[in-house]
Amino acid sequence: MTRSLLDHRPIRLAVKTALCCLTVFLVLIGFSDQTFSSLIPEPSWTGNGQRYTLLFGAAVAALTALLLTRREMVKMQHVQHTLENQELYLASIFRAAPIGIGVVRDRIFVETNDRLCALTGYDREELINHSARMLYADDHEFERVGREKYAQIRMMGTGSIDCQWRRKDGRLIDVRLCSTPINSGDLQAGVTFTALDITETKTIEQHLRKRESHYHTMIELAVDGILIGDPEGIIVEANHHICTMFQLKREDLVGKHISALPFSRESLEQTPFRFDLLQRGETVISERSFVRPDGSILFIEMRSKMMPDGTYQSFYRDITVRKQTEQALRESEEKFALAFAASPDAININRLEDGLYLDINQGFSELSGYTWEDVRGKTTLDLNIWHDLADRQRLIEALQTQGYCTNLEAVFRKKDGSLGVGLLSARPIQLGNVPHILSITRDITQKKEAAADLERLRVAIEQAGEVVVITDTAGRIQYANPAFERTTGYALEEVYQCNPRILKSGKHDTAFYQALWRTVSSGQTWSGRMTNRKKDGSLFTEEATISPVLNQQGTIVNYVAIKRDITAQLKLEAQYLQAQKMESIGRLTGGVAHDFNNMLAVIIGYAEMAMIKIAAEHKAASDIERILEAAHRSADIVQQLLAFSRKQTILPKVININRLVEGMLKILRRLIGEDTELAWLPGTDLPHVLMDPVQIDQILANLCINARDAINTSGTIILQTMETVLDAGFCRQYPWSQPGRHVVLSVSDNGCGIDPEILDKIFDPFFTTKGLHGTGLGLATVYGIVTQNQGIITVDSQAGQGTTFTLYFPAHDQIIYPAPSMPVLEEPQLGQGETILLVEDDPGILDLGRNMLTSLGYEVLAARLPSLALETVQHHCGSIDLLITDVIMPEMNGPQLVQELIRLRPGLRILYMSGYTADTIAPHGVLRPEMYFLQKPFDLKTLSIKIKEALMRESDELPA
Repeated sequence: MTRSLLDHRPIRLAVKTALCCLTVFLVLIGFSDQTFSSLIPEPSWTGNGQRYTLLFGAAVAALTALLLTRREMVKMQHVQHTLENQELYLASIFRAAPIGIGVVRDRIFVETNDRLCALTGYDREELINHSARMLYADDHEFERVGREKYAQIRMMGTGSIDCQWRRKDGRLIDVRLCSTPINSGDLQAGVTFTALDITETKTIEQHLRKRESHYHTMIELAVDGILIGDPEGIIVEANHHICTMFQLKREDLVGKHISALPFSRESLEQTPFRFDLLQRGETVISERSFVRPDGSILFIEMRSKMMPDGTYQSFYRDITVRKQTEQALRESEEKFALAFAASPDAININRLEDGLYLDINQGFSELSGYTWEDVRGKTTLDLNIWHDLADRQRLIEALQTQGYCTNLEAVFRKKDGSLGVGLLSARPIQLGNVPHILSITRDITQKKEAAADLERLRVAIEQAGEVVVITDTAGRIQYANPAFERTTGYALEEVYQCNPRILKSGKHDTAFYQALWRTVSSGQTWSGRMTNRKKDGSLFTEEATISPVLNQQGTIVNYVAIKRDITAQLKLEAQYLQAQKMESIGRLTGGVAHDFNNMLAVIIGYAEMAMIKIAAEHKAASDIERILEAAHRSADIVQQLLAFSRKQTILPKVININRLVEGMLKILRRLIGEDTELAWLPGTDLPHVLMDPVQIDQILANLCINARDAINTSGTIILQTMETVLDAGFCRQYPWSQPGRHVVLSVSDNGCGIDPEILDKIFDPFFTTKGLHGTGLGLATVYGIVTQNQGIITVDSQAGQGTTFTLYFPAHDQIIYPAPSMPVLEEPQLGQGETILLVEDDPGILDLGRNMLTSLGYEVLAARLPSLALETVQHHCGSIDLLITDVIMPEMNGPQLVQELIRLRPGLRILYMSGYTADTIAPHGVLRPEMYFLQKPFDLKTLSIKIKEALMRESDELPA
């Protein structure tokens, strides 16, 4: 600004010179020719006098202007030199200033010094012409500082405010800004500011406040009474113990002069308050007596010291017992005995020479269990009262060096052998001119046990499986036990002074946290569940109890949260609910399966018989075919219901999954269509598994059809097998599984994926996303088959990227039964006139079976009850080639009937049949690999094949 003023000096100088020249010129014009002629009398000049006059005036004016201009130029150069020196001086101060200085216009940096750059971490070029917003953590802080600073400038002409800046390296610092406008009337001209880093100051202030809090806590918890007064002796603070000691309230003490307290008149007269000694920095020690409100006298030892700030502190120790004891010893034996006996602490008097007990009080007997008769004529060594003789040695050394012993903590042995902890004080006294030791022991056993309990509590919290977190009233974490790190992944050092909101998962809205905060801040306990996020980003669910911690005044000082990770528990509960759901549906399905299968068997059987009897072109043929299709479809649905409820009748075999998958590839390719590629990646050297091969077919068919439906146009389905070993931790999530070697079968696709919102419902029965085109039994069937075989199924899906189902089946290394060495039959087989005994309690199935067997070319003996079957066999003279019997019947079950018939007809071949669920018939042993079993409902083809397989057996000598 000064330089700009200086730049206008040449203009002003030129104007001034011109005015001076004009003035001189006008004066000269006023001279007449006569005047000029008198000065120059030559005639030749007379005619041109006026012209010469003008020339002379111009010369004089020019000379005058030259002189004035030179003078002004000299002055201007001097001023310019002075201003340049001032600018250099100010610039050096600007650069060398120990605080940050800058100039902003519209909060845009115009100028900065080196210290401001060092303070922010930015170069000068990174600040100039950039908004000051770059130094603030958020817009709110930026707007707040601008609003408050400019408000101060408008009111007081300058502004000062504390704020936080974010350095270039991301670190937050506390800054004190002082701003002054360049032009006090125009803020648009710019603002000069200084920035001082007060981070360390803030930290120091925080530490000072914390130390002050600790200081007040120590005063409050001190075992001595404490008073704090101002330099005039007015009490400004009193701790809890002094109030208890004086039997006064805090408000009865604060505000009064120390001398106005009800000290006894003798105390004030004999020992006046020496404020002069306090002001000289001396420690004043005195003993006084105090009259309590109840009239009792309190003897205290008072120690006072003036603090550097002019206040004084006084410590009051109750020495009533000691004074009473001394007074009793001085005055009389009777008074001494009274005080001696009335003391609640253990008091004993021992002869100094040999430690012989002279006397003990009732408190000693209560503390140690020894009576006067027990200790008479004995020493402490005789009683073996010292648990550690080193404590006795410390007592002796204190008496020898100091002449007294105060608050010696020692472990003593009681009469019953138990140990206690006492706080021992002892002084030598003279009784009858004989030196003795008076000892007072306070029992602190319970106090030490309480401290030990606290330590055990600390250890228990440190080792607890539950998470324990303690915060201050602002919610900042003050403590977290090791379980916190195990659960969240954060160490205490990472979260100290942080708000627990660092664990927020976004699964709860603002209202949830507001309700929680309202509960605990009102002094109540909040309990509930919340989903949080670990350090690695994974989610977990906690069951938490958050309670406020109150001080003696009922003020909340902390919050403590006890939390337990229940993620695995919730998963197990979900699995248990799923199992219960399956079990409920399974019970319902199993309850109707037998009757339904019997009815379907009749429908299927008679429909097939009708198809055989009529010509293909008959007008009823198509109707019967539809009846057969519906019946078979109904039978499939029943089998699916039984499969997912794990009640499907199965015939487990030791199988190689690779071979079964390879045998299904052609069928699967026809199922998924030509637009979808099927890739097969078999593992090598896989162990065998024990399960029904038909179930593998069901699993592959269901999963591949689902994968095909998830692929919009064209895509790829990958079948893969491998071997893995599952540990106990993995299997702990699936209660029915066992750790160890497993065969893995995975089915992957690159389709649309599964919506995360329904991922936990896909295995529910009857849940489908296909509308009317789906039954909701496909994945439920797969889930039921896997769990029925003690396996595990997991699903991994991402929207738009596909889905992978992974199935784990336990490896089976032992072959229980060898595979039968007989041809596999696939076409219907006719009989050769063999005799078959059919036993079935359902009349409809019995009539159907007789007709079907007759149509296949067999001789049939039919019996509705086991007793009738036995009579038939006894009266039949010919041979019986095969017994077909129901498993569950009145009078006796199928295996029991077989036992009776084999005794009558050794070598009789057996074929069992049943419409009941697997859990009902399995206990009868008919589902073993060496047995032949026919599941209802069955068609004519299946019946013929099963009969032929059973007849091809050499014998059924094995018991049922």
